[in-house]
Amino acid sequence: MAGTEHGISAFFPACHDAASIGSVVAAAFAVLPECTSDFEIIVVNDGSSDGTAAVLAGLGPKYGERFRIAIGSGSSPGSYWPSV
Repeated sequence: MAGTEHGISAFFPACHDAASIGSVVAAAFAVLPECTSDFEIIVVNDGSSDGTAAVLAGLGPKYGERFRIAIGSGSSPGSYWPSV
């Protein structure tokens, strides 16, 4: 449809990704505004014990409402629920 902008939900799984998830999220926030003004980024932390949760929590204030964190139980791909 002409003139209709579509939204994007970018989804990234994270398990023991403390060293890299910040740059992945930053890259997504750099690119997505070029595609649409209607976007969100969702990261699923699947039971990481390496500090991934702390890195993600630190990103929340920087990126605001367009950034969401979901927490998985680590037991199955369908066991996620939103935490923010």
